[in-house]
Amino acid sequence: FSSSFSSEMKVVPGEGRHLPSIVALESSSYPDDEAATPEKIEFRLKHANPYFMVCEEEGVVVGFVNGTLTNEATLTHHSMSHHESDGSLLCIHSVVVAPNHRRKGVGSFILEAYVRHVKDLANVQAIELLCKQELRGFYEKVGF
Repeated sequence: FSSSFSSEMKVVPGEGRHLPSIVALESSSYPDDEAATPEKIEFRLKHANPYFMVCEEEGVVVGFVNGTLTNEATLTHHSMSHHESDGSLLCIHSVVVAPNHRRKGVGSFILEAYVRHVKDLANVQAIELLCKQELRGFYEKVGF
């Protein structure tokens, strides 16, 4: 899967080589008590890889979206704490855009490409996320 925003920007599956950039973006985008640890990010890259997409511009990571599956019916702290590969509810954990790429449509581009990708995966029946009140408008614009 690959989707392009411009000739230099594309959304691709997350890979181990992306890990340092993803960890740096995550830690700079969320408060310490909300940011996923490097270990959690690495776990998601390895075990929930079909649900981890990275946006690159000329080979540099400028954003990412990741999630895990659960068999639970709704998002809870527990349902988001692990990955059940046979689950049907996709829990989106992070939608992150590098500071110098924010408010330029990149977040919408990444999330829309991500949703198109995961909807093609047979087991995904629903996609949910939790967000801060000030970000509701953004997520509603892209269909949540």
